[in-house]
Amino acid sequence: MALMNISAILLSIIGVLASIFSVVTNSYLLKKHRKKKDDMILFYCRFLIDVLTGIFEAIYLLFIISYATFNPVLTEYRHFLIYFGLPASGLGSSRSIVALVISMERFLAAYFPLFYHINQRYFSTISVLIVSLTLGSLEPFVLFGVCDYKFEIPQKCAALGCAINRCFFVYWINHRTANLLALIDAGTVFIFGFLPNITAGQLSKYSFFSFENIGPFGAVSKCLGCAIEAYLVYKTMLQKTTVVKRNVKK
Repeated sequence: MALMNISAILLSIIGVLASIFSVVTNSYLLKKHRKKKDDMILFYCRFLIDVLTGIFEAIYLLFIISYATFNPVLTEYRHFLIYFGLPASGLGSSRSIVALVISMERFLAAYFPLFYHINQRYFSTISVLIVSLTLGSLEPFVLFGVCDYKFEIPQKCAALGCAINRCFFVYWINHRTANLLALIDAGTVFIFGFLPNITAGQLSKYSFFSFENIGPFGAVSKCLGCAIEAYLVYKTMLQKTTVVKRNVKK
């Protein structure tokens, strides 16, 4: 087994475990807190998107593990890197938009409560979901329509980053960097989202740091970030529930 395959497999295994943790934790949050307050609706929408993202990321990374392990046998199926990776990437973009809206909404609610109360009706959950999912679904259009993608995938490629063409890679990096800069205040996004994208853009031209050698480090870092964030949200909401129960007993 080549060194490239080993690194891709190890990274992907970490990503799969993080995705499973994220899916389980966010599913628990959705199921446990059934009485959803109006000011928490967007959070639950994000939990749902995190569940879907985790599922698609796990499928994508499991395929990478299989492809990297049985490369000669599965070479003719390498186009599934696009079929599995693109939906996960699009959902990640949608999640960034929802997270940005949540940050803006919480900022207004905390520092401009009167303005927020008067204009709260403009923060339509349905509109936010439609816009975020629409923008997230634009990636296939850009790849196949604008960038005229032809499925020219290197045989040893084991990540979406080396499966796409240069045109879409530039869009992909710039689009992700722009989205994540808007969320720079979140430590997990900066560490597990922004830095890997900058690394991918700057270092991918060097063979040692290429997607062929390192594997899907962008997807794995995103999975780790989602898993850590899901754990922190779970602990926060669990602590809040415990405090409420104690106050009720008193």
